[in-house]
Amino acid sequence: MTRRLDKKSLGLWTVLMLAAVAALACTQEVVREVPVEKVVTQEVVREVPVERVVEVEKEVVRTVEVEKPVEVVREVVKEVEVPGDTVIVERPVEVVKEVVVTKEVEVEVVKEVEAKLSPSLAAEAARYGGDLKIVSSGGIATLDSDFSGAYSSAAPGMHIHESLFKYDADFVSKPELAKSWTISPDGKTYTFEILEHDFHTTSTFEGRPLIADDLIESLQRWVKKHSGGKSLKQFAYGDGDVVIDKLNDYTIRFPLQNAYSPFISHVGAIRGALQVWPQEIAALDPFQDVGVDNIVGSGPYKLASWEPGFRVILERHESYVPRSEPHSNFAGAQTPYMDRLIFLEVPDAETKIAGLKTAEWDIIDSGPPDAIDDLLADPNIDLALNVPGSMSNIAFNGESKVFKDIKVRQAVQAAIDAESMISTLGPKNTWSLCSAYFHCETPLARTTGDENYNVGNLDRAKQLLAESSYDGEEIIMLSPTDLAALTPLGLVLKPLLEDVGFNVSAPTIDWSTEVGILFGGEEKWDEWDIVPMGFGFYGLHDPITDGFATGGTFINYHNDTLKDLRSRWAASLDPEERDQIVDEMQLEFYRDPPFVILGMYHAIHPYRTYVKGFTSIRGMPSHTNVWIER
Repeated sequence: MTRRLDKKSLGLWTVLMLAAVAALACTQEVVREVPVEKVVTQEVVREVPVERVVEVEKEVVRTVEVEKPVEVVREVVKEVEVPGDTVIVERPVEVVKEVVVTKEVEVEVVKEVEAKLSPSLAAEAARYGGDLKIVSSGGIATLDSDFSGAYSSAAPGMHIHESLFKYDADFVSKPELAKSWTISPDGKTYTFEILEHDFHTTSTFEGRPLIADDLIESLQRWVKKHSGGKSLKQFAYGDGDVVIDKLNDYTIRFPLQNAYSPFISHVGAIRGALQVWPQEIAALDPFQDVGVDNIVGSGPYKLASWEPGFRVILERHESYVPRSEPHSNFAGAQTPYMDRLIFLEVPDAETKIAGLKTAEWDIIDSGPPDAIDDLLADPNIDLALNVPGSMSNIAFNGESKVFKDIKVRQAVQAAIDAESMISTLGPKNTWSLCSAYFHCETPLARTTGDENYNVGNLDRAKQLLAESSYDGEEIIMLSPTDLAALTPLGLVLKPLLEDVGFNVSAPTIDWSTEVGILFGGEEKWDEWDIVPMGFGFYGLHDPITDGFATGGTFINYHNDTLKDLRSRWAASLDPEERDQIVDEMQLEFYRDPPFVILGMYHAIHPYRTYVKGFTSIRGMPSHTNVWIER
């Protein structure tokens, strides 16, 4: 089991390692010989004294004692007895040479002196410590982000749990717990060796090492609950049991029945990713909340306390050791600079802004977009944008009697000027045009078929509608009056549809009521036909996870061509073939549109300028590698 350090010094592990190298020349040579994957230098760091960074100064004192002759005069008296008297006959003197034999003694005196760090190391050390206060995007109903799909639950959860892989800034899976891995040439066998990490120290687990049994049970939990795991079961195991072999305490193997190319990508997704728990917790029902006492992971932070309706406090995981690779989004070195992350619930938008301006808190997760001008005018506040952001669109009800007709949907697609519509959501820097069904600025972004995007051709729209089966029936457009990301779209969409020739009813409705209709199932299908909508992006959108290709979303869209293409994509090991399949899918989406893409809407994350390392959001905000510099 790995030795533990004092809480403060463990947070500084990187600085200590570098300081040790600077102070002891011999250590530098050792580091050069250590392979990166083995992370051997951890143990060197753990020997540095805990209260401060020190150098060791050795002072040697030698004491030498040599032979020393000593003359000793000793009288020897020989007495002769003469009757009546005693006569001293002789008084000889004997000289004795005494030799004191000693050894050379060496006394070693070791003392500590304060280390003299280079400016760069001193700057790194100064980043550690303090609290980071984050206003949550909404109420936090649970901390079990396996159980709940809520963004507000995932935000703290991303800092608590590790996965085998995590997405970097380009949404590419990079190793987190994975130390090494191999994939067989036929794509049917995946083998993973994991790092020797430990779980958060709690009264139950006491920093227990994370081993293969924990990983296997967590993977089985993921298969039951999340779309990536369900797809693994469907495509790789033919809907049979998901078999995972334990080779030793730190190595597991997946013997798949079928090649499954997106496995590594899905395991590392930002939302719905594998989360590693202790096996006892992972074995609990994933469709039930595990409870606050079971929120245990191996990530950079651990749960300290939760006061529902008020705040969640995370503390640095004292024995967590970041990876050696450069930090990139949720991948690479996840350095917990802050002592604590505090997620606050502040429902009122005006209160959120006021508290940020007075530095009562440091970051607002998903700030109100109508406050952007006011925020930018404050020299003490900056903005981080969520990129690529959420897809703003106009979605059709596939069960609508009117919109079952492809030509009716194509007519709406032809009529929409995407730029003029999405610009109603806010200033130019809060949105961007994008024609990619799998989101722009991602590995699967495509421009294929974009001649059908941002057309704004009213004449073409009227022609398509005339060629369709539409006969003047009333269509119901739902648009909430209380949601800034959707309300402006409805105000523009209704008159546009009427110009094309639709008979539009737009009932006054709030967002919570609209959600009840959209997700109310078959009995609610006749209560809506078309809606302005936004689809969040959390780092993963591909042919397998796309709900429209599967026919499994609330808009009731079904397309057999897309289902066949996604199956081919999952089984293909040829990158060029997979790219071609993505192009074919995008063309099919434009031919038979489930919705009309407007572009990407970028949520704003305002923060105080003294917060450093928090400049852009790639899928979700991460608060590792963030520090305060006042």
